[in-house]
Amino acid sequence: MDLTEKNKQCEDDIEREVILKDDEGGERLENVENDQKTVIDEESKVELGNTQTSKIVKSDDKQTSLETSEEAESQEKRSNNESNLENVSPGDKLPTDEELVGGNEPSQTSLATTVDEVIANVDEEKKKDEYIDLLGNGLLLKKIIKVGSNVDAKPVAGQEVCVKCEGQLPSGEKVDVKNELSFIVGDGDVITAFDLCIPTMSVKEVCELKVEPRFAYGSLGREDDEEGDIPPDSVVTYNLELLSVANGPDVSNLTDEQRIDIGDQKRERGNDLYRREEFSLAVYSYNRALKYLGSSNSKDIVELRIKCWNNISACHLKAKEYMAARNTCDLVLGVDPDNVKALFRKGKVLRLQGEYEDSFKILKKANDLDPSNNLIRELYIVRQKYEESRQKERTMYQRMVGCHGDDDDKPNDSNKKFFTWPVILTASIAVGVVVVAVIFARH
Repeated sequence: MDLTEKNKQCEDDIEREVILKDDEGGERLENVENDQKTVIDEESKVELGNTQTSKIVKSDDKQTSLETSEEAESQEKRSNNESNLENVSPGDKLPTDEELVGGNEPSQTSLATTVDEVIANVDEEKKKDEYIDLLGNGLLLKKIIKVGSNVDAKPVAGQEVCVKCEGQLPSGEKVDVKNELSFIVGDGDVITAFDLCIPTMSVKEVCELKVEPRFAYGSLGREDDEEGDIPPDSVVTYNLELLSVANGPDVSNLTDEQRIDIGDQKRERGNDLYRREEFSLAVYSYNRALKYLGSSNSKDIVELRIKCWNNISACHLKAKEYMAARNTCDLVLGVDPDNVKALFRKGKVLRLQGEYEDSFKILKKANDLDPSNNLIRELYIVRQKYEESRQKERTMYQRMVGCHGDDDDKPNDSNKKFFTWPVILTASIAVGVVVVAVIFARH
């Protein structure tokens, strides 16, 4: 076979192969004349594919960039709109999320939310995040400013703590500014707010404590104090830092001097609370003093114990707790039967309970022991009550054993007629005659 026929046969084979590929869904190549044309077409197709792929990649990159740009623009719009909420007046309608990002028209339901509701919700969330309501009633709020060194180690009742404190009134005036304030937790040596807050703190913790009057200085406030005057019913905001925690004093190992020192401090605290008319807290302080005094029988401790008992009875009297006052007076009189204060208070309690005779006897004894004391007035009042009581008893007794009824109490008419002046004169003459006759008969 010559060269011409071979070329022709090759061309026929190639054309036949192209037709088969076309039938199978392959690439369509028409009028292929030689191998060179086929190679050229294939190379062109590869270049075209690369070009198209490049265009697709560029298109995707452009679309991604566009989406990123749109998202950034949407976030910027939302941020701008949210910052503008501060300038919206209460009662205005709020835009929805679609409006904030440039979406469709807002629905009627979303427009129903007001700025007042949003502000209230935000404030409530901030309050929850910032303050801890220690009592659950809003009267004692704590906000942690600095976390302590060991959050798991907190003071307990009976331990001695040292704190740094600074109070501030609503007017901005500083009060109770102390670099070091030491006290025993739970002993009532400080305002109630401190005893309640300190057990929630750890060493080196700093907190802000917002205290309502009930747990600070109450309705009386504080006057003429070196630490600053506090008006009645004042809210005080304190900045507290817990400096240290140590074990409190071991009562069983205290010397008499230590007992007297601690006990007298507690008694003075009770006296201060008594003057503030916080009688329950005063009783608590006096009882804490008695705890530290113990059962020692030294003269000084016994005298201090009697003072605490007398002060407790005075608190009970003020609070109209008469039986408690009477029992406390008996504790004093059991140690010192001639204690004038205890006698006076017990006599007063007995009078208030209606036991006038016993009250009179006790007050008379107290007055005899201390004539200059102002017991005379009480004694006079008691004596009056006692006499009135005795008179009522006599009247009741006479009614029980005497005649009953109004008619029986009045003399009848026949008695009135019998006892007339003629009858009386005749009886007198007869008696005189009898007497004269007796005289003559003897002589």
